[in-house]
Amino acid sequence: MIVIAFIILFYLVLLSVALCLIVAHIAIAITVYKNAKELSSPAMGLPPWVWALLSFSVPAVGMLCYWLMNHSILSKE
Repeated sequence: MIVIAFIILFYLVLLSVALCLIVAHIAIAITVYKNAKELSSPAMGLPPWVWALLSFSVPAVGMLCYWLMNHSILSKE
């Protein structure tokens, strides 16, 4: 009986972590999309939805690439 309770608790924790990660991915993608829409011309001529898709797929790398290309000293402006 105790083993079943621990298994249920494990899967509830796992589901909670997965849900938090999905929400974080969506929040990062929305933030990048809104910021890319505000720019007159995003880096490499990519539309905002491409940057949002990149940051949703791999949030840390996508956001880092977006920041480097649009807001760091590497940007043309």
